[in-house]
Amino acid sequence: MPGTGFRHGGVRFFRWLAALAAGGLTALVLTPSAKAACVVNVPSWDVLNMRAGPGVRHRIVGAIPPDACGVRITWPCRGRWCKVRWRGREGFVHMRYISEEADADDDTACVVRVAPWDGLNMRAGPGVSYPVVAIIPPDACDVRIRPFRAVGNWWRVRWRGMTGWVNRRYLGW
Repeated sequence: MPGTGFRHGGVRFFRWLAALAAGGLTALVLTPSAKAACVVNVPSWDVLNMRAGPGVRHRIVGAIPPDACGVRITWPCRGRWCKVRWRGREGFVHMRYISEEADADDDTACVVRVAPWDGLNMRAGPGVSYPVVAIIPPDACDVRIRPFRAVGNWWRVRWRGMTGWVNRRYLGW
């Protein structure tokens, strides 16, 4: 449509938006895509409170377990608060307690060759001399491999908000 593009002041933008709405595309334009996130920095004995608004003064509308993933960020974070959806409930959480599940360039791997009663040690650096920063369960399949981050047989990974190094022989697809 000639003459309906962007113009200073927004008049042409609104004509363009109205034309899209008439074509049934408002959801595409007005609703951001939800990003998946995991809960981080919450002790295992606690929960992440979802609030009715962006701040601690708002009432609690739900609670998310400390190890939950699949939390959807439904709107861009403002200030330090993000609007999220989890298991049918919507609310706001402080951004300190969520971390996006993966970057677009990450590959996802599963833990392999680890006994059911054991776990995969995630270390602070690429080798057994570095301290363990997390233990990944033997059935985990949400281990994100950071692209182009490898030292010998050690790969830099991200799992549930934590970043560290694991031996690649224990990862598979």
